[in-house]
Amino acid sequence: MQWLMGTLLICGLWMFVACASNDIPVVESTEQLQDGEWTGSGEGRSGAIIVKVTVEKHQVTKVTVVSQSESSFAQETINSLCESALGRTTEMSVEVDGITGATLTSTGVIDAINMALKAAMGKSVDKSRTYQDGTCDIVVIGAGGAGLSAAVAAAETASSLKIIVLEKQGIIGGNTNYSTGGINAAETDIQKGLGIEDSKQLFYDDIMKGGKYENIPSLVQNFVEHAPVTISWLTGLGADLSDVGLMGGSSVKRTHRPQGGTAIGPHLMKILKFATSNKNIEIRTSNKVTGLLSAVDGSVTGGLHGANRLGGNGVADIVVNGRLAGIAAAQKVLK
Repeated sequence: MQWLMGTLLICGLWMFVACASNDIPVVESTEQLQDGEWTGSGEGRSGAIIVKVTVEKHQVTKVTVVSQSESSFAQETINSLCESALGRTTEMSVEVDGITGATLTSTGVIDAINMALKAAMGKSVDKSRTYQDGTCDIVVIGAGGAGLSAAVAAAETASSLKIIVLEKQGIIGGNTNYSTGGINAAETDIQKGLGIEDSKQLFYDDIMKGGKYENIPSLVQNFVEHAPVTISWLTGLGADLSDVGLMGGSSVKRTHRPQGGTAIGPHLMKILKFATSNKNIEIRTSNKVTGLLSAVDGSVTGGLHGANRLGGNGVADIVVNGRLAGIAAAQKVLK
């Protein structure tokens, strides 16, 4: 089965209408939580999650869920995150506090609590940021591992292009924030330096065997060929993938990950976010895309999506194909 990638690239000349912000009363800016009751909202899997946070003696003493429409499966996640906020004097972190298995709900609750905490510290807490109307060459929808890989690769392919990344959540990362495995690749320079003998053919055979030979061979071959290039690309950006281990489905050690047991997802997001900072890339969080408007003649100026994904949400598949999609988008615009 082919899966769609968590990002959509639209190439061509696009015009944006800026989102209007909603004014929320704030206190004078301070690094300390101010006592009182503060409200925040975040976007969960099934819609808005609204919480009320009570602060006493400059720390969180109570978190009440005012409104949410998540599934019964997600209730334990919501309750756990609200409980973990008690006693806090600073904002929460997706990397530290997020709960694996309920990504969107987890992020939505953390966004909502953090919005309330920012209000308690007098920081800007506009529900949607105000951006300038304008145009760009490429739009990337989704600021997870695939989206930022695509954006960075497109910018490297053509530095003159203006790229905008739209992310519906208040923070970047998506599912990649919760990835703890690694990136499988064969015939990498890192493997060779560690004396690990591997081959692309063996990697291909392992994938086909693991998929009970139901995989689409051309997609597997494309992934296997570009995986080692992606490892080199990521290390060139500053990623630590020097720990190569043996994981399920592999005949040899080929899972590349950071040293010391660091989760690969948050590590890659930090690297990719930094890589966007010195390029013509603008990331707009809290910007949910609800549709695409066509030109007068009915065209949508072309576009690329992740239909060439190998399958699932593995971080290797996401980054490899995200990078390739970004390069293809940039080349399309340049034609």
